Amino acid sequence: MIAPMQKRIGWMPVENFIFDPNRSREYLVKANWALYCDNYLEGFHIPYIHKDLAKALDYDGYQSEIYKYSNLQLGVAKGGEMAFDLPKDSPDYGQRIAAYYYWLFPNIMFNFYPWGLSLNIIRPLQHNLTKVIFRSFVWDYSKIDAVCRCFA
Repeated sequence: MIAPMQKRIGWMPVENFIFDPNRSREYLVKANWALYCDNYLEGFHIPYIHKDLAKALDYDGYQSEIYKYSNLQLGVAKGGEMAFDLPKDSPDYGQRIAAYYYWLFPNIMFNFYPWGLSLNIIRPLQHNLTKVIFRSFVWDYSKIDAVCRCFA
């Protein structure tokens, strides 16, 4: 299930990412868990709901790739915004990638940013109540404050 993700971002030193409990959160959402996941999988809401993110991303360059058990949404940074320093063997080398948003069926999201990873676990509690668990793992603290306003 994670092979496409590993192929794309395997160059990141995830084994060195550090769990940051101060940047981790849990929320209760009064909605069905599948609706929450559906919202994550479409990028149409970004300009209206995530205004800071919309300022940082080149919305015209936003891409989605569908795999058998997962989906990748590729956030391309606008000029002047923080982006990954991609290695030459990356399939995205030469692009200004701001974020890799991976959804794994049925309810886990891996959001990779230049500062690290926001792992989102979506837990159905009732038909109309969902627990959203955000766990932050930091790779580069020097970048986190510059980009967290947009990518948290």
